[in-house]
Amino acid sequence: GFVIHSLEDDYEVCLSEFYTPEGNDSNKDERRQEISRFIQKEYKFRKRVTGDKGKDEEGMFRTSENSLFLRPKVIIWKQVQSCAFVLICETDENRYLAWSFLQSFPKITSQQLKNFQATPKDVLEKIDDIILLLHLHLPNGLLLFSNTHFTRHLKKETESLLA
Repeated sequence: GFVIHSLEDDYEVCLSEFYTPEGNDSNKDERRQEISRFIQKEYKFRKRVTGDKGKDEEGMFRTSENSLFLRPKVIIWKQVQSCAFVLICETDENRYLAWSFLQSFPKITSQQLKNFQATPKDVLEKIDDIILLLHLHLPNGLLLFSNTHFTRHLKKETESLLA
């Protein structure tokens, strides 16, 4: 799954896309809130300890089997301005590829969507375009290997769809 949520005190989930039956069951909202709470707690702890307000944070953790997760998951997150971009992966998925996606997707989003700022307000205003980009770069939740030719192809496809 993929989630964008605010890192501010009154955090809100701005976007969430889940690609499995487990991700879309009756516990979806509770699961999303639990992940967001954990990331926000980790983010605040790191900022308090380091005192560095200028450095973007990122992290990874593993969930255990419980009432919210039938199987353990690996959660990878990255701070982008005042939001967290989050990937929820299976334990056997390529973590390096997931991390790479989280490094590139915010850049792609800001390049393709003019004047995009990763704030909850901006995410909510441009949610349709972000979902379009997400479906092109993470189709049905599948992490894609890409090279420069494929990246150019996706960029052209994105530009034609957003025009």
